[in-house]
Amino acid sequence: MKKIIGILAIIISTTAFSKNQPVNHSVHKNAGKSQIAKKVSDLKPGQQRQYKVMHERAMDDKKKNKLAIKEIDNQIQKERRNKKPNIKKIKKLNAKKSRLQDDQESSMLKFKLEVKDRFGIKIASSI
Repeated sequence: MKKIIGILAIIISTTAFSKNQPVNHSVHKNAGKSQIAKKVSDLKPGQQRQYKVMHERAMDDKKKNKLAIKEIDNQIQKERRNKKPNIKKIKKLNAKKSRLQDDQESSMLKFKLEVKDRFGIKIASSI
């Protein structure tokens, strides 16, 4: 009986203490970004401005594509909820979504290659 009470006390105390310590999951996610930021900071001021303009343009395009894709997803879900979904419409929307996703990938690849060619900075595929 004493062993069971002792084990329960250990389990309760370890779970109570573990809840007070937050886990920082963003440490590894941002590791690649900080390396890129360091490489950009090593560039000349004019090159940094060029990079910033290129980056902002690429991120604006990415944001627009994401919004368009989200809108198409909403249209698809709306059509699927209908009592009689129009399969042809859903197929057209899926095709449009695929084209937008391809465009998004292509534009990000173009940005990464342009950054590599102009500044010698290689950007990983996960960004």
